[in-house]
Order: sequence, then structure tokens, then C-alpha cells
Amino acid sequence: MGDQLDALLSDFRNATVSANRDAVDLPAEQMDGTQIDFRIEMDRDFPGTAPTVRLITPGMQHPWIDEAQFVIGCTSLLNWAPGKTTLTEIVSEIVEEFFLNPPTRQQQVRAHTRPPPSFAETMRTSGNSAMDELLAELRELPPSELERLSMDETHVELQKYLHKHPTFQQKQSQRSNLQTEVEGLTQARQSHQDALSAKRKVWIG
Repeated sequence: MGDQLDALLSDFRNATVSANRDAVDLPAEQMDGTQIDFRIEMDRDFPGTAPTVRLITPGMQHPWIDEAQFVIGCTSLLNWAPGKTTLTEIVSEIVEEFFLNPPTRQQQVRAHTRPPPSFAETMRTSGNSAMDELLAELRELPPSELERLSMDETHVELQKYLHKHPTFQQKQSQRSNLQTEVEGLTQARQSHQDALSAKRKVWIG
């Protein structure tokens, strides 16, 4: 282990070795100037067994990295051959890959929340509810009473039912106000367009 580790520290002077000399932390610079850190860990059987390499910069994703942040795509690490493959070879391959194809931040999964209803949706929903209540009450009337209401040209009797449902009346009033505002905006827009047309005629003339 000693010779391989010393060679690695000689080639990568920014590496940091643990007190037990069984782990090495290294930074990998990316093309945008930022860096990520990864750690090489060696067990007692090293170099008879391959080391493990994982990112210690949290929340990264890359084709070479699994969900636990272990490096699983490095060819020299996958094909580790005792006495042939070296730590320097592995680190060089990982550093080069992360420089050319930098790992990216994992996207935070956000719970899907429905946006608050628009004013128009609120009007439509509450208006329908009030209408449903009114219709439910009218359905309870006998046919003779419904016929009398339909024949009442003054709508006095019908207004009695509407007064029992202030929400329905309120929505009807708001709808009327909105319609008035829309008509006013339409007229103002038409007046503005007419004024612009008149100015263009003056300029052309």
C-alpha cells in the first residue's frame, strides 16, 4: 500500500491522507472553475483488492456515480488488477472524466401542489354551488308552483327564492360589475385606436 499511496501523493499534491493512511481525499476541478471532492478508501487487503471511490460533495449525479455516490463507471477501477493497476491511474481517469463531463447537482423533487384558483375559477365554482342550491330548492316545489313561477311576468315570486340565496345574488352582481368593466375597457381601447388612426392620417397627410 505504501508505495502506491506515496506515488499518488507525489502526483497529486493537493490530496489529503488520513492518519491511518487508509483513505485519501482529493479535489477534482471542473471546467467552470468549481470543484468536487472525492475519497479513495483502501481496506487491509489492498492492493490485493480494489479500493472504493465515492464523492464526498453531496447531492451530485453523473453516469459514473450510483445513488450512494460511489464511483462505479471508472474502467481502471472496474478492471482492477493487483500489481498492475495503480491508485494514480484510477485518480487520473476520474479527474479527467469529471473535468470533461462534470457531475451536476441532483434536482430537488418538489411535491406537486396545485396553484391557487384564479379569480375566474373561484367565481365559477362558488357561482355553481349557489346555483346548485337554488336548483335543488326549486326541484322540491310541486309542478303547479313551478308553473305559477314561470307565468309570473313580474318575477316577484322568483325573487323571494333568490333572496334566500345571497351568495347567488352576490355572484350575479359581481358578474354584472365585471361585464360593465369589460365594456368600459373595450370602449376606451376603441377610443385610443381611433385617436391613433387620426394621428396616422395627419402624419401621412
